[in-house]
Amino acid sequence: MKAPVILAMLASCLAATPASASTPTSAPAVTPASGTTRPAGDDARPVLEVLSSRPDQVSGGDALIRVHGDTKVRVLRNGEDVTAAFARTGTSRTGLVTGLRIGENTITAVAGRHRTSIRLRNHPIEGPIFSGPHQYPFLCKTERSGLGPPVADNQDGQGMRVEGGWSKDCFAPTVTDRLYRSTDGTFKPMPAERPADMATTTLPDGRTVDFVVKRERGVINRFLYSIAMLEDGWTGRAIYRFDGGVAIGHDQGTIGGGALDAYQLGQGYAIMYSSGTRTSTHYNLILGGETALMVKERFIERYGPPLYTVGVGASGGAIQQYIYAQNHGTRIIDAAIPQYSYPDMVTQTIHVGDCELLERYMDARPRWAKWDDRTALIGMNASDTVANPYTGEPGSDECVNGWRGLTPSP
Repeated sequence: MKAPVILAMLASCLAATPASASTPTSAPAVTPASGTTRPAGDDARPVLEVLSSRPDQVSGGDALIRVHGDTKVRVLRNGEDVTAAFARTGTSRTGLVTGLRIGENTITAVAGRHRTSIRLRNHPIEGPIFSGPHQYPFLCKTERSGLGPPVADNQDGQGMRVEGGWSKDCFAPTVTDRLYRSTDGTFKPMPAERPADMATTTLPDGRTVDFVVKRERGVINRFLYSIAMLEDGWTGRAIYRFDGGVAIGHDQGTIGGGALDAYQLGQGYAIMYSSGTRTSTHYNLILGGETALMVKERFIERYGPPLYTVGVGASGGAIQQYIYAQNHGTRIIDAAIPQYSYPDMVTQTIHVGDCELLERYMDARPRWAKWDDRTALIGMNASDTVANPYTGEPGSDECVNGWRGLTPSP
């Protein structure tokens, strides 16, 4: 499975777009899959393609479908005509097919005497798709995240007590709003009239636009998600923000500040974010990959396939990029910017675990007064001229500068 290109620097992905490049304000067009061919004629056989997910991993009751073919075509969902949902672009038609039932569904395209069908398997919006049974108990946090109380999903006393019963899976209706970036650097709710403290941003194509963000928040796979982009300035490019930390996973989590990164939004990127791809919420990377796929699916269904999606994140956010690229290819991200990646457990962590004890041993012995000699014992770079942050004198090494203080010492 092809892994995404690993990009070394954030700047290389956020570089200015050439002035000649187009700047779509809606979803960019996507060319048909490579190798797709169609016979000529008025009744050529149509070709069906699911844009938003794998056909067997649809979620939430809808899927973005493209029908390739030059002729007049009807589209059926489980035998019911849904052609009205499709709009023509060039030699294809694209539409969001809704109303899918849980489990197996059939989408059929009929062109003249030809009929092509594809099977979809739809899963609930609360999941799971492939991550296994849900973990309970599960702490809801929709209210503190601005989504209101969770929806009742049972009468059996399971989960959080809410109006109408109990909620064990913490679903809440989707909320959309508009924000603007103030000249003081904060985001504020967008009023009816243009505020006096409205900031502007200059896009890679040179246009300067008001810094107004449209945002969608809700619950996917039981976790909180956010999709945000400039209202008048999305370039068709996207970023998926991954967060780090460590947690055991009985918690819905919260939406972090990266969901509204001002620099990335100001460059015309859309930002996808989920508390389920934050390892300080849980550390189940099978569940995290599933959640990321479902958030990406939602994005494509609402805005179309992005030109590309870049992963950004540090520590646990970095390890997620490696794992999801390995497990899911380019279905989530096309490029990765892993920051503060975990060290190799064999070649580095052993030294880190031992180095502070060895430093204390060497500090008390004249044999190791020359710092350059310490490399032979601790296996890390050392220098007699680098300033020591503890003594203020010349002489230090990588253990002192990077790791000393990691373990308690008197």
